Amino acid sequence: MTLVAEERGKEGAELVESGLLFLPQAVVYSDKNLQLPVPSTTATPLAGDNSAYSYRYNGLRQLTYANNRWFLVPVGWRHDNGATVIVLDDDPGHLRVDLAG
Repeated sequence: MTLVAEERGKEGAELVESGLLFLPQAVVYSDKNLQLPVPSTTATPLAGDNSAYSYRYNGLRQLTYANNRWFLVPVGWRHDNGATVIVLDDDPGHLRVDLAG
């Protein structure tokens, strides 16, 4: 059973990886600098005193949303390129994630 579970898990992960191009792009807005450890992600400071958010982050895709957490990967992510999977707590008022097809 262990070998079967391992093989099915690996097949599932490969299927997810092959479909990353079809996942929605995620734009993250935050009231503070998240200092995401992803070189391909662009952090843009937002001007204006009336905005609830001070930073916008582009260059991410939504992997999944579960247990009030966003699981995001950088555009171009692969299991072997060393890129980090980003996990953000859903924190309304401090963080917003917009998805685009």
